[in-house]
Amino acid sequence: MNRSRSSLCAATLATLLAASPEAFGFAGSEGASFLDIPVGGRPAGLGSAYSSLATDSHAAVWNPAGLGNLSQAEASVMHLSYLEGMSYESLGLAAPVGKAHGVGGTLQYFRAGSLSATDASGGSAGDFGGYFLSASLGYGRRLLPGLSVGAAGRLITAQIAGVGASAFAADLGALARPASRLRLSAVVANLGSGLRFLDESDPLPTQLRLGSALIVTRSVLVALEGVRAFRSDDSVHAGVEWRPVEPLAVRAGYRSDVTREAGSLSGVTFGTGLYWGGYSLDYAWVPLGDLGQAQYFSLGVRFGPVSDEAQKIDGGPIIVLP
Repeated sequence: MNRSRSSLCAATLATLLAASPEAFGFAGSEGASFLDIPVGGRPAGLGSAYSSLATDSHAAVWNPAGLGNLSQAEASVMHLSYLEGMSYESLGLAAPVGKAHGVGGTLQYFRAGSLSATDASGGSAGDFGGYFLSASLGYGRRLLPGLSVGAAGRLITAQIAGVGASAFAADLGALARPASRLRLSAVVANLGSGLRFLDESDPLPTQLRLGSALIVTRSVLVALEGVRAFRSDDSVHAGVEWRPVEPLAVRAGYRSDVTREAGSLSGVTFGTGLYWGGYSLDYAWVPLGDLGQAQYFSLGVRFGPVSDEAQKIDGGPIIVLP
């Protein structure tokens, strides 16, 4: 790569990476900020307060300990209609293995759309595209009836303006049930190397998440999560889910790390879900003010034999903790 091309790419990448958290709607400054975008319509509608609820196909990215509590094999897909031509897709798979083990994997793909580049003098250098891809594989084990632990590994690759980068990361998680209606969780996420583009290296969004989920009544669930970000501002996530009738869920949430540019509804999330047989359809709407809006669509299906050793918290129309 010649010097002028290298300088142009470095300047373009620095601009994109610096701006990306605002483009995503979240405050922060790490590389691979797309990892902060919630995976799944249900988690998004609950304000990303999901580490204590992740006993499903999303567990490999939310809390790998939840894989030890799977009651049935599950698959899910998600599409996120995002800002300025950006899009985000995910595919999740998870299955119980034996009586106290489970495995799962998640693919995440973020496409940056068409971006404009400038040269060193500030003139136009044409348009370019970019993407980020993450592949996670997790394992969870139930040590006791009320305690599970898990770990996940993650490969992250990216390409912007023809320049590639990669990184490796790991998650560690624990999930406890001290009472029949209460779950507690702890997750250390994105421990690993930074993304390096040319001579520019950006750390991953490493964070500690402490969460809880409480069944208030047979049809109302409240979730709360505190996030200690190692390289950006700390935040609080909260969500509530109400199931007025068997096939329907209504959700609302809040996360404090949304940029102020998102307007008067900054941080607020809304969602709904439909459940029939072994299928689920979840939708979430996140207003981002002048930046636009984010809409999440996800479809899930469960299959195979049902484990008698675990019952999923979101397994039926009336919320029941395992």
